[in-house]
Amino acid sequence: MSFRSAGVVACALAAIGLCRSIWFHAVIETREAREPRSDVRYQSARKLLAGSAVAGYVSDEPVDDAPGEVAHLSSTKRYQQALYALAPVVLRYGDDHAPLVLVNLGDPARMDLVLREHNLQAVSLLTPGLALAKPRP
Repeated sequence: MSFRSAGVVACALAAIGLCRSIWFHAVIETREAREPRSDVRYQSARKLLAGSAVAGYVSDEPVDDAPGEVAHLSSTKRYQQALYALAPVVLRYGDDHAPLVLVNLGDPARMDLVLREHNLQAVSLLTPGLALAKPRP
């Protein structure tokens, strides 16, 4: 390869890299900035769970709990976002007997049904599809 053709290849690669950087800064980051941060959804739950070490977690959709599973992406994403936003509180998936249980739904209209299925009563309805509950006596 001649010195001139190596220069052309280097310039082409630099141009591709520059276009890639512009794409990410102008399009991708702008799109992400418009979406609300996931931890904003859990701010009120964070305040109510302050001082708790452990809370239960139930949902209207199953969560993928084995490495590599991708059958329930949206519900798994909600669970992982809640884990991140509420840390250091430990959320135990499927535990509806904990003193406090986070109910995190994909379909807010199913709140009453999920509460009945898990024998829970709402302590606080935080946002549509998100509630803090406790077991019924």
